[in-house]
Amino acid sequence: MLAATLFFYAIPRRADMFAAIFRRTLAIVLGRAGAVHLLSVILTLAYLSMISLIAFHIVPWTAGAALLALPLAIRLRWCFHGAERMDEISGMKWAAWHHWVFGLLFVFGISL
Repeated sequence: MLAATLFFYAIPRRADMFAAIFRRTLAIVLGRAGAVHLLSVILTLAYLSMISLIAFHIVPWTAGAALLALPLAIRLRWCFHGAERMDEISGMKWAAWHHWVFGLLFVFGISL
């Protein structure tokens, strides 16, 4: 009985210890300002990739309809620039909207 009690006591403590060591995302490592800069770079690269795919005739020009999601990307970027914690939380909603709209418009543009 004592061995079982020690086992169930040690497992969660060990899991917490490993989580503290290994649960370090890139955003946590970069810090708040670095993560916002990384978001800007990722958004810029997504749109530049799409434009270059259209320019090199890899995807049809109708895929450019995904540019209509650009206002959402700008709104997403400004949700995190010097924002309060509540604005950052609402920024996750804008990230989901941008991902959904960009993806659907891009797929719709490719399928035409």
